[in-house]
Amino acid sequence: MKSNIFIRFALVLLAAAMLSACFAGCGKKQPEPPKQTSGEVTTSEPTDQTVKDNLPETDMDGFEFVVLNYTDAGHPFSYKTVVLESDQIADADIVGRAIYTRNMQVESRFKCLISEHQEDQTNVRLKNAVMEGSSEYHVALMYEEDRINDVLVNNAIRLFDEVPYINLNQPYWNDSATEVYSYKGYVYAGVGDWCLSMYSKLHAYLFNKQVYNTIPQADDIYDLVRQKEWTLEKMFEIATQYDSFVDGAPESNRYGIVGTSKVHYQLLLTGSGLKYVDNREDGYAFVLGDPNNTPILDKILNLSSQYFYKNTPGYNDGIVVDEFVQGRALMIAGMIITLDSVRDDVQNVGVLPAPLYNEDQDDYHTIAVGGLVTCFPLTLSKTDLNNAGIIVEALCCEAYNKVVPEYKEVLLKARRADSPDDSEMMDILFRTMSLDLGCSTWGRKIRLTLMNNVFNFACNSTASLGSAVIPPYASVFASLNLEEEFQATADGVIARVWALNEAESAGS
Repeated sequence: MKSNIFIRFALVLLAAAMLSACFAGCGKKQPEPPKQTSGEVTTSEPTDQTVKDNLPETDMDGFEFVVLNYTDAGHPFSYKTVVLESDQIADADIVGRAIYTRNMQVESRFKCLISEHQEDQTNVRLKNAVMEGSSEYHVALMYEEDRINDVLVNNAIRLFDEVPYINLNQPYWNDSATEVYSYKGYVYAGVGDWCLSMYSKLHAYLFNKQVYNTIPQADDIYDLVRQKEWTLEKMFEIATQYDSFVDGAPESNRYGIVGTSKVHYQLLLTGSGLKYVDNREDGYAFVLGDPNNTPILDKILNLSSQYFYKNTPGYNDGIVVDEFVQGRALMIAGMIITLDSVRDDVQNVGVLPAPLYNEDQDDYHTIAVGGLVTCFPLTLSKTDLNNAGIIVEALCCEAYNKVVPEYKEVLLKARRADSPDDSEMMDILFRTMSLDLGCSTWGRKIRLTLMNNVFNFACNSTASLGSAVIPPYASVFASLNLEEEFQATADGVIARVWALNEAESAGS
C-alpha cells in the first residue's frame, strides 16, 4: 500500500507542476499568488450554480487523509464510494471517474493523499481505535440506523463545532441532517455531498410511462407536480384509474401502486409533512402522535387500505419489483437505488416525489433512510483535525459542483428517465431531502414497531377494496416509551460538551 501512496503522491506533484506550467505558458504573465487565499475553487470557471468553499490554500506536505468506510458486504444498501484508484474505474463509470477526478483535484490543491480503509462494522472499528488512542482515521462514514448513536454514546466522535473549516451553512451540507443529528445546537454528525450514499436512499415513486399512457384522459403528471396539485387524493385517484377496470370489468392482476409498506408509508408520512421525532430546543419529542396529525394519518391509512397492494411480510422488495417490471403496476414506491432493479426491464421510467397532503402545503418533502453519515474521530490531533476539516469541506464543495450533477445525469439517462420533466423531478427530490430520527437513530424502536403493528395491517394482500382493518394506532404510539433512548443520545452530546468545557477551563 505504501508504494502505491508514494506513486500517487508523485502523480499529484506532477499534476500540480503541469497545472502551473499551463498557467505560465498562456502568453500573459500571471501574478504571483499569495500564500493564503480566500480558498476559491480554481479548477474551473465558476458558473451560476458553482459554489466556493472559501478555504485557505494550505500545503499539507503529503499528509495522508484516511477515510473509514464500509466494505461492500458490510453496507450493500447504498452508493457509498468516496475513494477510487484509476484502475478501479470502468470506461462507462462516469460517476466513478468524477469522484476520482474530484479527489485528484483536492490532493493536488492541498498536497495531500486521500485513501480509504474498509471495515464490515465501522462503528466497532472506530470505538476500538479510540480506545487504543489511535488516530489512524480522519473521518468515518457511519450507518445512520443506530450505528451513529453507538459511537456518540461511547464517546468516540467529536462535535462538528470542534472541526475547523466545516461550514454547515454551505449548500453541500444537508440542513435537515444538521438539525436531526444535533442536541441543543451541538451537531455530532452530518450529511455532505462528498458521499452520495444518502442521495441513493432518497424515497420516490417510480412510474411506468408506457402504462400511464394507456389511461384515458390522464392528466400531465409532471404538471400536477409543478402546480402543487400532486396530492394524496390525486395520486390515489390516478392509481384507481389503472387498477379498477379494464374494458368495463375488474382486473384482478393490475395494481395502481405497489411497494413494501415501509417505503410506501414512509413516503406518504414524510410527504405530508409528518415526523416521528422532532428536535426541539428542550430536547427530543415523539410528535407523530400529536392529535393534530390524526386527520392526516387517517387519510393515509384509509386511502392505502383501499387501493394499495403490499408484498408478503418481511419487506422483500423482489415481489413488488416483479409486479412493476412486468407491467402489472403503474407505480412502485421505491428509492433512487431501486432504479437499478428496473432499468433493464421497464423501457421508460418516470420519477415522482411523494405527494403533498393537500394543495395548502408549502413544498414537497423527500425522506432518505438507510444511508451513511459523516463523523470525526475523537482522537485526532489539532493538526490532523485542521487538515480533516479542510479536506472534507473541499471534497463536499467539489462534489456539489461536479460529482452530484454527473450522478443525477447518469441516474436519468441510464434508466431511460431522461426527459427534461424527469430532470426537474430529480432536482425536487435532491433539493427537498430530509431525515427523521424515528427512521435512523431510533428506527428499530419507532419505525419498525409502527410498520409491524400499524401500517402493515392497513395494507391489503390482494387488490380487493376496503378489506383491511386499521388498528387503533394511538395505543401503539403510547406504548413506545422513548424517554430512555432520547436521554442516552442527549447524554452522549452533554458528555462531550462537558469534556470540552473542562479542557477549556484547564487551558485557561
